[in-house]
Formats: sequence, C-alpha cells, structure tokens
Amino acid sequence: MQKAFDVTKGARIKLVKNIPIGSGLGGESADIAATLRGLNRLWELGLELEELEELALSLGSDTLFCLYQRPAYVMGRGEYLLFIDKPPIEGVHLFFNGLDISTKEVFKAHRTRRKTRRFERLFALYLNESYDLFFKRTYNDLLKTALTRYPELKKHHNELKRNLGDIMMTGSGSTFFYLDLPFSKQNKVNISEKDNKNHVKTTLKP
Repeated sequence: MQKAFDVTKGARIKLVKNIPIGSGLGGESADIAATLRGLNRLWELGLELEELEELALSLGSDTLFCLYQRPAYVMGRGEYLLFIDKPPIEGVHLFFNGLDISTKEVFKAHRTRRKTRRFERLFALYLNESYDLFFKRTYNDLLKTALTRYPELKKHHNELKRNLGDIMMTGSGSTFFYLDLPFSKQNKVNISEKDNKNHVKTTLKP
C-alpha cells in the first residue's frame, strides 16, 4: 500500500486472531481488507473503496468482497460483485470443531457439475424476496466433496444434522452454520451439551 500510493509513513500492526485458520470464515481476507481500510484512515489518504479494489483483489480472492462488508453475489474468482439487499436473518449459529480444511484440496478433489439454470432460479427467488423458498432450496456444491475428503468433518456434520436439521457449511468448510429466520416454522435451535463448546452465536446489525 505504501508503494501503490507513494506513502512515506509507516505503521505498527498487532493482529489478534479470533477467527480460526481453516474454518472457512474468511478470516485472512477480512484481516487484509480491514488493514487496507485502517491504513487509509491512519495515513489520511482519503481514498474511496473503489480506489483500493485492485490492491485488495491482488491479495486474495475473497478480499474484495470483505473490503465492502456488504451482502453480494460474487462471480469469477471474486473480482465481480453484485451488491444485494441483506436477507431477513435474525442471527447465525456457528459450529467449528477445530478441523483445519484446505480449500485447495477440496477444490482439487471437486468435480464440477453444470447447474447454471438451477442457480439462476435460486438467485431469482432471492431477488424477488422469496426468502422462505430461497433458504429451503439453497445448497453448497462443495459439501459432498468436503465430507468425502474429510471423514471427521462428515461425522460432525451428521451429529449437527441430527440435532438441528437444516445445517449448512461455509465455503469449502469446515464451519457449519444454522440461521435464525423469522419466517421459519422449525423449532428454535437446540444446542446439545457436546455441540455447545464449539458453538458461537452471532447477531446481525440492523
């Protein structure tokens, strides 16, 4: 960033990691994006986020998305963003059992199946605010591959599914999440004593 914007000042940065590495929660990308925004303020550069896009994208595939901190439909390798409205989610329950998943390994083992129309129909539900149907039909193409590649992850997934029902996986893993949806008829999340130690409850800002 110093080189890109001819900055002569320096900075001392201390990073406290709260998002586990390999958890599929975008921790590294979020750290990079926060650093770019922070240095912009610290050095009083007055740059708009658009001016940081190229630098952000050069540092990681998810970094551009994290730079904006807004819901988006992400295309390509992360360089194309279509910003969308925030869904009516009241909270998110995260379950991480400490397993470090290699995104590279999961993608290498994955076999792509063409589902363009299926996704287009799904995305149309979101844009039309048919959130009930959208969340019932949403899917993660990498789930089956990740569960096959990591038996321990599959065991954790099966346990959570028995207790919670509608459980989803972040990216290529290894965190699973359950959404508090205002329109859901499913009973409130029932966290078992075993799962509770791996459980984090988050709330979304209005």
